[in-house]
Amino acid sequence: MRAVARFVAVVATVSIMAAFTGPASWAKSSRPSASPITVGLITSLTGLAAPQFVGALQGAQARIDLQNAQGGVNGHKINLISADDQTSFQGASTAMSELVNLKHVFAIIDLSDFTTSAYRIAQQAGVPVVGFPTDGPEWGQRPNTNMVSIAGNVPPTGVGGIVNTVWPNVAKLLDAKNMAALAIGGEAAAIQGAQSFVRAAKVDGVKVGYTNYSIPIATVDVTSLVLSLKQAAVDGFFGSLLINTNFAILTAARQAGLKLVAPMMETGYGQQLLDQPSAVQAGQGAVFPVYQRPLNEPDAATRREQAAFAKYEHFTGVPELGWTWGWISADLLIQGLKRAGTSPTRTSFLRALHNLRGYDAEGLLPSPIDISLKDFGTAPAKQCYYFERLEGSQFVPLNGGKPVCGRTVK
Repeated sequence: MRAVARFVAVVATVSIMAAFTGPASWAKSSRPSASPITVGLITSLTGLAAPQFVGALQGAQARIDLQNAQGGVNGHKINLISADDQTSFQGASTAMSELVNLKHVFAIIDLSDFTTSAYRIAQQAGVPVVGFPTDGPEWGQRPNTNMVSIAGNVPPTGVGGIVNTVWPNVAKLLDAKNMAALAIGGEAAAIQGAQSFVRAAKVDGVKVGYTNYSIPIATVDVTSLVLSLKQAAVDGFFGSLLINTNFAILTAARQAGLKLVAPMMETGYGQQLLDQPSAVQAGQGAVFPVYQRPLNEPDAATRREQAAFAKYEHFTGVPELGWTWGWISADLLIQGLKRAGTSPTRTSFLRALHNLRGYDAEGLLPSPIDISLKDFGTAPAKQCYYFERLEGSQFVPLNGGKPVCGRTVK
């Protein structure tokens, strides 16, 4: 999933040695086993992107609270400090500088659409960054090997540059015969995502009979667009758009008698949608990716996660992307700390992360990820996601509740 694409589709990073909460000079010496490890988190707490990152801070905090309740990591408790990117590039840079240069955090969880303006601060200071690569291509570009993505290694073009057949495979699963690819005009990441879908569809034998990469951001005036879709006789679309635009298309299509069996959109899944009756009505039939094992297919990992959400954050609903990304980012960070020794340094932490094999967040992820240093900057050979469709007042799993996978086209 793409950063700006996601944002517009409502739509971080001093020394190489470890630093905890004390002076930077401590990095050269061992610390007492009971000293806390301070971690920073950057996300959009305010501004236009804030609704898209609901739960990011809470999800990470719940995972850390659970770990601290179990004694921490190798005797160290973890402190989490949040910083607001304010939905801006300048805000992201300010947040990163504050955490790295003033708070001297050991590592950073970055869940922001604006990392591209801030990541150099962390890279130059040797501060590890863990998170989801929602923003630019920096997550797959050297020398940024301090950045470790919970989506696994990504190419230098970023996640938007991955051409993978997983989305066309969903279209075929839904028996779509003629798809459209739609993107917000002027938004490079959104356009890149839609174009990647078209390329993957061609390889996968899925017809794309209509493309439009110039749809105004946040528009709900889609009458002419739906007319074009009807004239092209499409029966599904891949929408790298704001959720209100996607839902406007669904509503207008029903009114125009256009049956869409595969209206696929990158964002929207979660409790926020279910809590809005008007959105539920408009979004009937919408298909969403789910980046962790969904609650209606429970196992030990989902029950552990949901129990922590309820206990520490008083949340019992369907987690949006933010909750998932926060929880898994914090979990990956904890797994790295566990393997970095009793007196971890940033260097030992990053080495431990890159040597972590088969990480799948104890089964929450649809498939294990590759975060090895050897494959840094390389697109995964396959991608897998769970998918669910909005039916009535609930989400219903596709593919029998199993992940849908696709191969990466080089």
